[in-house]
Amino acid sequence: MRGARKIAVGVDVLLMGKKLTINSDKEQILDLLISTFEEVLRSRQREYDARLNEETARESQRFLQAALDALSAHIAILDKSGKIVAVNASWRSWAKQRDTAWPDAGVGASYLDLWASCFAADKETVEALTCSLASLTSGKEHAATLEYQAKTTRGIGWFAFSATRFGATEELIAVEHEDITKRKSLEQQLRQSQKMEAIGQLAGGVSHDFNNLLVVITSYTKLLLEQFDQSDSRRGDLEEILRAANDAASLTRQLLAFSRQQVLRPSVIDLNTVIGELEKMLRRVIGEDIQCVTVLEPALGHVRADPGQMQQILMNLAVNARDAMPHGGTISIETANIALDETFASSHTGVTPGRYVVMNVTDTGLGMSAETQARIFEPFFTTKDVGKGTGLGLSTVYGIVQQSEGHIWVYSEVGRGTSFKIYLPRVDEPIGGAPRTRQRDSIPVHATETVLVVEDNLAIRKVITRILKPLGYKILEASGAIDAMRIASQVDVPIDLLLTDVVMPETTGPALAAELAKTRPEMEVLFMSGYSRSTMEKNSALHAQVHFLEKPFAPDALIRKVREVLSGMSATPSKPPSRRPPPSA
Repeated sequence: MRGARKIAVGVDVLLMGKKLTINSDKEQILDLLISTFEEVLRSRQREYDARLNEETARESQRFLQAALDALSAHIAILDKSGKIVAVNASWRSWAKQRDTAWPDAGVGASYLDLWASCFAADKETVEALTCSLASLTSGKEHAATLEYQAKTTRGIGWFAFSATRFGATEELIAVEHEDITKRKSLEQQLRQSQKMEAIGQLAGGVSHDFNNLLVVITSYTKLLLEQFDQSDSRRGDLEEILRAANDAASLTRQLLAFSRQQVLRPSVIDLNTVIGELEKMLRRVIGEDIQCVTVLEPALGHVRADPGQMQQILMNLAVNARDAMPHGGTISIETANIALDETFASSHTGVTPGRYVVMNVTDTGLGMSAETQARIFEPFFTTKDVGKGTGLGLSTVYGIVQQSEGHIWVYSEVGRGTSFKIYLPRVDEPIGGAPRTRQRDSIPVHATETVLVVEDNLAIRKVITRILKPLGYKILEASGAIDAMRIASQVDVPIDLLLTDVVMPETTGPALAAELAKTRPEMEVLFMSGYSRSTMEKNSALHAQVHFLEKPFAPDALIRKVREVLSGMSATPSKPPSRRPPPSA
């Protein structure tokens, strides 16, 4: 021992803070040394354990902080009073971006006070958040969640509050703050897409049934017109009926356009050319008090679309823009090449990344509220006065764009105008006209063939018979597939043509044709439907190499198509008795 001194027997000494009395010599001294050594060891062990516990606590804290920092969500740890005791790196980054006045990203501050300084929300949201946090700090609830809309320095957005009590005594609260604006936008887009799809199916179904009625109305009206001379005063009444039927057919085509079931004739086109051809007409339509400006990309890529339908899109958008600028303004039509990346696609439902051509139609008009924007593509929705619009203009635009495999988005603010952006996939093909079917005059025939007409609508069966029978065709009528198979099994004459609807209650037209072909392989088939051919092909109801007649059809169209299908058989066109052609629809 350092500074050792002689110790006398019976002497009191102070060692390690304790008073000891030496009563013997060597044995007592040895015991004293041993006990002293043991006391030193115990003291050192306590110091070591304390340092170890302290280091373990620091290591645990570092581990917890590292785990929190690894999470991308904004997380704060609160104590039972609602004060922030720890935050993760993502929270610190968020606080720095918001330029909050709270030091150390709000650590030590009240969570509610910090939240109130960053978000401006309505009274209901503030009360809901306060109650949720109170239920956690009081121990009444183990977890709480809340989604709310609030305004920040960056604008209005959607946010989510999620909190959970944890720890051995559950005195700590983990709070997660998340910006869910993008997710909410995608959810809204999905709901809108599903709603438009449902409305489209309804519109398509109504149009299909309406087309059946128009077949009867227009066919009988044209047949009656053929019976009157041009000088007959009764022709005027029939022509009015036919004109009204044609207007109804136009309305049906618009509904079919919205439901993406109309017939398109796509070809590879240059949108700049389409705009140039229509520009003079657009200027006449919008009036002299509205300026029309075009900014067209000289090296614009090509797209595959129906040029006539693209012109209809432009016309509809221009008319809507004109109506939104009662006191004049400017319409801008722009084109550009654009590449839509994964980021854009992730925030716009249904978009596939790739190369597109964009056409932007912008006006400086009244603009639209968010509520109006959510409904503008719905059929029959209009903000115009009664009698000044059908509400089908923009729904037609929507359907054409969708059927052309494109996308349309609207951007608008009240008082600041509206912009429609239409994206069409770019194609690396030269410009070429769409293949067109040469329209011929009605083919005069002295028919001798037998036609099996299968149609569940009695009125359509009757009008088809009324059109074809005077030309010499032998008509067999069936109300459905079962009736058709019964007739085919009973008659012993060749059936030259099966004229059948595609969609029927018992089975489809193609299924019926396949069944009859087993016993009558020489029989030709002509399908008819109120749905377009492209729709039937997409739904696998038809394949491309079949004959198809779209409803509503005029008598001469039916006569021509039947003759074309049968033209390869024994009967050949010949000169019939004089037959006055019906007036053009």
